[in-house]
Amino acid sequence: MPLSVNKKLESLRSKLFWGSDDNSKKIPWISWNLTLASKEKEGLGIGSLYALNHALIQKWHWRFLKNPHALWSRLIVAIHGPNEDSSSFFSHIKGKVVWNRIFGSINSMHEKGFIPHSSILRRVNNGTSTGFWQDTWTGTSPLKHQFPRLFRLALNMDCLVRDCWNNGWHFEWTRNISNGTNANLLATLLGNLSDTSLNDYEDTWVWASSGNSLFSVKNARWQINDGLLPDDGFETRWNKFLQKKINIFIWRTLHDRLPSRWNLSRRGIEVASITCPICDNGIDNSYHSLWVCSLATTV
Repeated sequence: MPLSVNKKLESLRSKLFWGSDDNSKKIPWISWNLTLASKEKEGLGIGSLYALNHALIQKWHWRFLKNPHALWSRLIVAIHGPNEDSSSFFSHIKGKVVWNRIFGSINSMHEKGFIPHSSILRRVNNGTSTGFWQDTWTGTSPLKHQFPRLFRLALNMDCLVRDCWNNGWHFEWTRNISNGTNANLLATLLGNLSDTSLNDYEDTWVWASSGNSLFSVKNARWQINDGLLPDDGFETRWNKFLQKKINIFIWRTLHDRLPSRWNLSRRGIEVASITCPICDNGIDNSYHSLWVCSLATTV
């Protein structure tokens, strides 16, 4: 979705939320980005359309990896060529056609740190379909990037995980590694793999940001929102037993964004007086109206 369209739609959502229309313009008392933020970040948990759009595109990334034998997946690989690391397949694709724009969105989320390519990892079971050096299956990047010196010494740079396993890890090098820096790197690699062993199940893809390892648009959307939207450091108090409008009223009160005389005057709106119109004893602000005013104390 073009940014201009996204901006227009968010403007319409904001106007609808605050009650504006073509005939009457209402004051947007709180930043729309803060309103969109999650309740854990002092927002209302509405979520941005930008995040929703890109989360839906991420779903195509997930489906591409989970269904490599589907006709459309094979067609994309045939057109654009294979990439050594399947999880970052889209990173080498450029252009302006429809699919390339989808790939561009995926790469953009990676570059901005919202959803890095490492969010999708390879879970190794029998190791017969995962590249030992080329795929991201331990850590947050392929082993060829974690241990480039060892990778250059590998006899088979395209070997599978299974090729390196025989009731323990065994590697073939172009020359013997006995001491020095390479020996230390090999010891580190073996230490990193010490808790890994193979079994009889098929290798699979996992969504690292989810507790159940499965991709969901909801999870991806809030991952993007959390990186995109502001965080005021407080959590919105929300009572599920109260109506939404009451919860929103409390939220606005805690932000001191009620249409009191004091707040109206601060917005440049002319008011006859900033004193309380009920008790005429104090400045008419949120705190006074709800806790100090003579009417409030009788409730």
